[in-house]
Amino acid sequence: TECQEIGPDHVQAILKTLAANADYVVVDLPPSLSQANRAAVANSGILALVVERDPVCVQSAVRMSRAMESWSAPPPTGAVVVSRAPLHFPMSVAEIDKQLGSPSLGAIPSEADLCQSAQNASTPLVTFAPESSVAESLIALAERLSSSRQWPAGAV
Repeated sequence: TECQEIGPDHVQAILKTLAANADYVVVDLPPSLSQANRAAVANSGILALVVERDPVCVQSAVRMSRAMESWSAPPPTGAVVVSRAPLHFPMSVAEIDKQLGSPSLGAIPSEADLCQSAQNASTPLVTFAPESSVAESLIALAERLSSSRQWPAGAV
């Protein structure tokens, strides 16, 4: 079968079904301004941009945020700063916050080998290595996101 882009109506139906069956629904959207992403963003209770500590990625996040503002969608609550690979000159979280115009929600350190080990074990990283800095960062982020808002009924 061929893969096809999902339409906005289908996105809304999927999110509504998921929200009816879960306490929280987390959707990892690709960096695109597609109609499907627009529907997902419009039906979100909270929105976070994931950004790497690289100037090009930060500028992309700034542009993505501005584009989403034109959708009359809820503005991003903040950014999640990730470090997928060590950089020689990573941007500071403070500089990222300044460029995005809002405080970051959290920073996830680089632990590629640990992430790969957890994936190979088919075990969530927070269970695989709960004492690791990356697991602690993910748990703190989840707690911050879950306590940051009162959710309207059916919000994703």
